[in-house]
Amino acid sequence: MAQPGAFAGDWRESIIDQYTIVVREAHGLRCSLITLGCVITVLLLGGCGPAVSKSELGNVVFELPKVAGADRPYQMPQLKEPAPESEHSPR
Repeated sequence: MAQPGAFAGDWRESIIDQYTIVVREAHGLRCSLITLGCVITVLLLGGCGPAVSKSELGNVVFELPKVAGADRPYQMPQLKEPAPESEHSPR
């Protein structure tokens, strides 16, 4: 014969296990929502800063300055002839 209350004990443990799972899922959801809120806040406020006046931005240059000799390319120095393969082989 089954013990009295054996089924009730299993039922209570099942409810506790289900509650534990729900609490863990809620904690995970809460952490995810907090993280999402922080990310959105950083993205929205990331560009915020003090206003910059036009005089602090500087000037835009549309033409290149005239530099003497800019039309002549730089002459590359002549390199020595490469050494034969036998000199570079490991000993």
